[in-house]
Amino acid sequence: MKRICLLLLLSLAVLPLRAGTIVTDSLASRVLGATVKYNVYLPDGYGKSDHHYPVVYLLHGLSDDYTAWEDRGRMQTVTDELIRSGEARSMVIIMPNAGGEDIRNVWNGYFNMPGWNYEDFFFGELLPAVREHSALDFLDSADEKTLGQLRSVAWFIDCGDDDFLLHLSTALHGKMKQAGVHSELRVRDGVHNWEYWHLALRLALPFASRNFK
Repeated sequence: MKRICLLLLLSLAVLPLRAGTIVTDSLASRVLGATVKYNVYLPDGYGKSDHHYPVVYLLHGLSDDYTAWEDRGRMQTVTDELIRSGEARSMVIIMPNAGGEDIRNVWNGYFNMPGWNYEDFFFGELLPAVREHSALDFLDSADEKTLGQLRSVAWFIDCGDDDFLLHLSTALHGKMKQAGVHSELRVRDGVHNWEYWHLALRLALPFASRNFK
């Protein structure tokens, strides 16, 4: 009996004390002429008070979609652990769709291109919709400067030393420095895969927390 009780206590000890939730929503975009889905991570306790949460936008890569950070990056596990340990603040995370597996016949990307003005959609439609959505009211509606502040991004560039895009990340960091844009570059052992990005998220979310106003 004692052994059974001990095993039960050990099992309970490894269970998460608190956990966020992920919900899926969508937005009909006039700019893109399409309906764009996005996942939203809501921290534990969300909706139980009038507390307003900071927001992080987590973007997927080429050939992935809005489910990638949850399914392949295990972002909920990482975020729950960081918030629970105090390494990151409680936050809402938006993971919008900007592509899919078919990179030849379906638009992929977060920039304005002929027939795919994603930047215009992101700043002109998605940010206001997220801000005004009654079911996801996690931004302070009294703060009229919120959208403008979201445009002022503190860039965190994390790239593996064997990533085929390392030279582009390094060049981007250099150009940002020259332009006076705040950015930090991390080069660690790794390649261009989800194992690396899963670990990188553990550095990126505390970085974001330190830059919240």
